[in-house]
Amino acid sequence: MKITDVKATVLASKYDRPIHFAHMELTERRIILVRVYTDEGVIGLGDIDGSPAGDMACVQLLENTFRPVLIGTDPLAIGARHADMFELLNRLGRYRSLESYVLGAVDTALWDIAGKAAGMPVHRLLGTRRSAIDAYASLERVEPGKLAEAVGRRAAEGFAGVKIRIGFRGADDEAIVAEARKALPLGSATRLMADANSGWNRAHAVQYGRRLEPHQLHWLEEPLPPYDLPGYAQLAAELATPVAMGEHEIFNRYDARDILLAGAADILQPDLRQGISEVMRIAHLASAWDIPCIPHFFGPAIRFAAMVQVLAAIDNYQLCEYPVAFDPIRFELTDPPLAALAGKIEVPTGPGLGVALREETLRRYEVR
Repeated sequence: MKITDVKATVLASKYDRPIHFAHMELTERRIILVRVYTDEGVIGLGDIDGSPAGDMACVQLLENTFRPVLIGTDPLAIGARHADMFELLNRLGRYRSLESYVLGAVDTALWDIAGKAAGMPVHRLLGTRRSAIDAYASLERVEPGKLAEAVGRRAAEGFAGVKIRIGFRGADDEAIVAEARKALPLGSATRLMADANSGWNRAHAVQYGRRLEPHQLHWLEEPLPPYDLPGYAQLAAELATPVAMGEHEIFNRYDARDILLAGAADILQPDLRQGISEVMRIAHLASAWDIPCIPHFFGPAIRFAAMVQVLAAIDNYQLCEYPVAFDPIRFELTDPPLAALAGKIEVPTGPGLGVALREETLRRYEVR
């Protein structure tokens, strides 16, 4: 089997309302759908965030930089292809770059091809451990006075946890968490987490974190800017609440190694935009430190499918992030759509990533 082509398709859709986080606002979703074609008719799928959450320059990088390296090579030799692509980053020291997102999307597509060629789901190739995944509801910002109801509704739907947003300028984070706790009293089976989206600074982070400790959060996520590894180490050492990080800090296993050596996190949260191969390495590394690997997700449909495959296989799994804001590209692009039912995601049993593209959705949202 040989790779014959690599193509990018851009899809765009609007959210039904603006999605607010401490570090950004989203009104639309653009994704770059990556398809890797082979001479045996097997097509692998991956995806990359487009603007505003990502960068459309990834289209040119895929077509002009990565495609020439991939054409004519064996897609089933995933390790060799990963090494070839990593060398593109290695030449100029671009380990934390848009190129790494392109590498990740292609790597995921290669695993999709491998599963399809073998006639089995990717999690079988990785080493299946479970057939269903516990999901937690990941909320965007909810206005004060409405948060308790929103949290309670998601708990009633069966989600194993609910993550709220804090870190907004001028907001009282302790009051926000206290309101959420009204819906999930201490001792509730539904876990409560808070994501500051890098909205705090080191000078006050310990003070802010200690104010939240009486509410016994399952974790405090991304409180500091991603470049402040010493600040994370200080915070993780001084707070009783577990500190989770990785969304913006982990581009590869070397970043994960440095975080672990610094004692900067109690939970690692790589994103599947780094590809299945690298996230599996990161998960195994974290497992050796007895640290959970709970990937970050606020992305496109194919990446979600890849995350489910990984979570079905790793030993230090706990939960699966499940954004509840309706995104038509995510929920309408694949068959099946991998929607949570009673707070659980059934791991697909079909070959590869276990999902197929809906051509009608492609036609509706394609802009390039």
